[in-house]
Amino acid sequence: MQKVFRSYKEDILRLTDLNRCSLVFKTFDDIRECLAAIAADPSIVVLKMKKSKMRFDEAYDPALSGGYRDVQIAVRIDTEWTRKLSLDKLLLEVQLHQHAFFRQKVSGGGHKGYVLRRNMLAM
Repeated sequence: MQKVFRSYKEDILRLTDLNRCSLVFKTFDDIRECLAAIAADPSIVVLKMKKSKMRFDEAYDPALSGGYRDVQIAVRIDTEWTRKLSLDKLLLEVQLHQHAFFRQKVSGGGHKGYVLRRNMLAM
């Protein structure tokens, strides 16, 4: 809930990462193939993300996130089953990581640095 107040001016509907998963890949080509498979799946609705969430884009300045890099997408699952249960509007965040960056995130303090910088900018 801290994020709702810090980043979203108490607008809880903007929160997309209550349901989040990380997918870790050996190569950047593996990430590309996964993104293509997600885009090709008719039951997955990929929502438009801010350019700042595409941290592997060549135009992205890694200094903006303390060197932290991943790709984040927000999706909805739209199937007969999710519609029946009224889950088809639920936003899910999927993070795609290259293995070396993920290792730095979880054991090298990379994500802590990112969170510290993000919180400082929000003040």
